[in-house]
Amino acid sequence: MAAVWEAAKCAAGSPLLVFGKLGVLESIQEEPGLWRSAVRVGLTHTEGAHPALLLAKNETLAGGLGQLQDLLREMGCTVQIVESLEGAPHASMLLVTPSLARETFRSLREKPRPGCIVVLLGLPSEGLLHIHEEEPPTMIFGLGHENGKETLSLSQWEELRESSGQGSSLHGLALGQLGGCCCYFDGRIEALEVAAIRLCPEGSKLRWELFEPDGNAEKLPKGLAPFSSPMHAAADFISAGCALAFTGAGISKESGVPTYRDGDGLWKRYDAMEVSSLAGLAGEPAKVWAFEKEFSEILRGKGPNPGHLALAKLEEEGCIDMVVTQNVDGFHQAAGSRKVVELHGSEVHAICLNRACGKRLEMAQLFDGSKAFWSPEARGWGLRWPEGDSDTDLQKAVRSQLEELIQGKKDGKSQDSSSSSESTSSSSSSVSSGTRQKRRNAAKTPKPLTEQEKADGPPVGRVPICPSCQTGLLKPDGVYFGESLDKRVLKRALLQSINSKVVMMVGTRGEVDPAAKLPVIAKREQDAKIIEVNIGSTRLSKHADIVLRVRGSDKGHQRATYWLNNFSKSIEHFYLFGGDVMFWFLWNTTAPYQTSAAACDSLLIVAYHIVAICRSVPPVTAEARQLLSGCCWRSLT
Repeated sequence: MAAVWEAAKCAAGSPLLVFGKLGVLESIQEEPGLWRSAVRVGLTHTEGAHPALLLAKNETLAGGLGQLQDLLREMGCTVQIVESLEGAPHASMLLVTPSLARETFRSLREKPRPGCIVVLLGLPSEGLLHIHEEEPPTMIFGLGHENGKETLSLSQWEELRESSGQGSSLHGLALGQLGGCCCYFDGRIEALEVAAIRLCPEGSKLRWELFEPDGNAEKLPKGLAPFSSPMHAAADFISAGCALAFTGAGISKESGVPTYRDGDGLWKRYDAMEVSSLAGLAGEPAKVWAFEKEFSEILRGKGPNPGHLALAKLEEEGCIDMVVTQNVDGFHQAAGSRKVVELHGSEVHAICLNRACGKRLEMAQLFDGSKAFWSPEARGWGLRWPEGDSDTDLQKAVRSQLEELIQGKKDGKSQDSSSSSESTSSSSSSVSSGTRQKRRNAAKTPKPLTEQEKADGPPVGRVPICPSCQTGLLKPDGVYFGESLDKRVLKRALLQSINSKVVMMVGTRGEVDPAAKLPVIAKREQDAKIIEVNIGSTRLSKHADIVLRVRGSDKGHQRATYWLNNFSKSIEHFYLFGGDVMFWFLWNTTAPYQTSAAACDSLLIVAYHIVAICRSVPPVTAEARQLLSGCCWRSLT
């Protein structure tokens, strides 16, 4: 029977560090930063002295106990060795050896010790069952060994699953001998130092994935203090205000809009240079507009998800000053965000290329079934085909506008190349300036006709024409590859970055410059705190102070909607205690806030709710302090 860790019952607010067989020794000898930063800083946020109870019985842990005690004494933490918690004094830290894990955690469920750091100095052979109300039950166990190598034993997993009594809902986390994990009080689990293997049930099948370390534990401002977690550290940062939200395609994926580069992203199915570049528009505008029609169909009936709504509410609360987005779907504005900078323009609007007109209109009008906006069918729209004797006056006017567009961008490129929008991570040191120059030129020059295309002749097609001047070709108002960003738009984004103390990066891989430079600028100019919300590591992860990963098995979307609908009612609970955020009360009384916050949108909503509570309640009363004096709590105000 596995040991059972149920944080809300064992030690409310407490983090649990779990190490593999040799993980403790490795963490002391090779990676002491975890102890000297996360643990030491956490202890400074507990009340009184910092005694530690070492629960051990005839164990040496590969010779590491002596070294561990020396390290703890160096940190100002006295160590008392006991064989059980019965009659043991109060302690800021509990160190538990594997053989006593089941007995110790059972004692904690019967007589909780809230607000201390708990460390499991090795995994029991029968595993550790992690239970949290808002997370799937997870069996933490050690990898097996075969021919001198660590292996994942499915037979071992089946035995653990059957003995757990959790059935098909049980998830798994397999640690190597040198590995470890941190189980935060809010139910999230983070791998430490070495990647673990995560097992996720999918119907009758079992999917496994690498569970990479996020590096949060050593970066938490209050370390592994009671009620400290990456989610709540992010909320603390945001609650101070002066924050910038920097978003990419990932935040709209929850709305059903495909990303551009991930998995089955749009650029895996389309050639971006043909359908989203100046060269593509100038060379064959009918093909570009065929793509735009499909993209419009993708957006039809879709709108902002709870992530967009959360950002809008954070702006309303005064926590976020501006949203700078690389998205072109208009969902931030639809959600209610007022200060939105669209770096790459808007694909929900179109503009007239006739300089004497320049009208801007909604893209949806073009695809409502009416032919009022569309030219008559004709051959040879665009510059890839030579001008023909049968070309109409409208075709000639369109050709002239496209030539003007291309020439104008070429003339302005050398003066404004720093703001050019590119399709790859072009600021990488491995990409030469000559290569970048070739990419820019390719994005502006229509590709020549193939021999087959010459033989087939120009295709028949239609293009949208401005209803105002009736001669101007319409162009999507997004920034195409080969175009420079609007200088006024870029300036607004740069000024906000320079003045921001927090940047929340949501759903962006940071592969398009100059947009990807904005968080780095904020870090350099203001030493801004960077919060990354994404499904995996990105080019910008190395700059992040807090990383909030979205796991494939998480189910935060439904909970996000629940929080929104019940937010105002939940807030009322806090006024009963005079207002201050008592996390003992929060995590033991109000279920809506015991959350894993899994999807990008729900991560934002959790941050918003915590921030909103912090900013909406009056100071704590003396009566509330006295009432909760025996409980471990902390204030975010």
